[in-house]
Amino acid sequence: MNKGEAQNRWWGVITITLMFLMSCFFSTRTGQPSPVSANAPETEFSSARAMAILVEIARQAHPPGSPEHERVRSYLVDRLTTLGLNPEIQTSTSSFQRGTMARTATVRNVVARLPGTASTGAILITAHYDSRGLAVGAGDDGTGVVSILETLRAIQTGPPLRNDVIVLFTDAEELGLLGARAFVNEHPWMEDIQLVLSFEMRGGGGPVIMVETAEDNGWIIDALQASDQYPFANAMAYEVYQRMPNDTDFTPFKEAGKQGLNFAAIDKGHVYHQQYDTPENLSESTLQH
Repeated sequence: MNKGEAQNRWWGVITITLMFLMSCFFSTRTGQPSPVSANAPETEFSSARAMAILVEIARQAHPPGSPEHERVRSYLVDRLTTLGLNPEIQTSTSSFQRGTMARTATVRNVVARLPGTASTGAILITAHYDSRGLAVGAGDDGTGVVSILETLRAIQTGPPLRNDVIVLFTDAEELGLLGARAFVNEHPWMEDIQLVLSFEMRGGGGPVIMVETAEDNGWIIDALQASDQYPFANAMAYEVYQRMPNDTDFTPFKEAGKQGLNFAAIDKGHVYHQQYDTPENLSESTLQH
């Protein structure tokens, strides 16, 4: 083992240890909302309504190219259509290379746009709809997908928003952020985006933490603090995230100079990328958060 390999291994050990300590600390010190039933007012976000969608999405593993992956994509198109949007499929050949590893795949992103009344720039909300290998993907990243769908439903029942909202369900995140890279590099709506909100998961519970942002982010942090009943961000979470070997779909947007926030939950990390990343093993309080 050379020096570089030894350092990488030690960073891996340190990262796992810090994630465990963070999980314990955040779970005991951070308040989380109670789950909200499906009988809640239509204008409210309901974890029960979101969970009902999650059960449909996370029936089985749905890695890119599988029949189940295609079923999930069709389901998302149907849900967006039911919400009154006009979803499109962005089909592209996308590539990723890091060191000696290279991947290329045909990706199919699900994209839709909710027009605002007098938009001065669009807000992008994004999560990936593929799962990894044999993992069922309820947490990673079914939680992000269904949270966006339930949020859109609640928005539609209230007064119209001023700014456009772009919904992006990316494909092939698990293969190297291929769907996000395709959108950033090719989609014409990219130039309209003023703010990116990316939702990820590295476990099955705990508070949803803002783990990453971009430079010159003071106004975004102020807005987060003012708008969220349970806002949570922590400098240690950011430092740990920076040392993790994984990127997320927020990475290509950040590299392209877009402002935004990247959210994730890290408790119950033993289910991450495993067959038991199922709706039954997911904390509904996390989904409500």
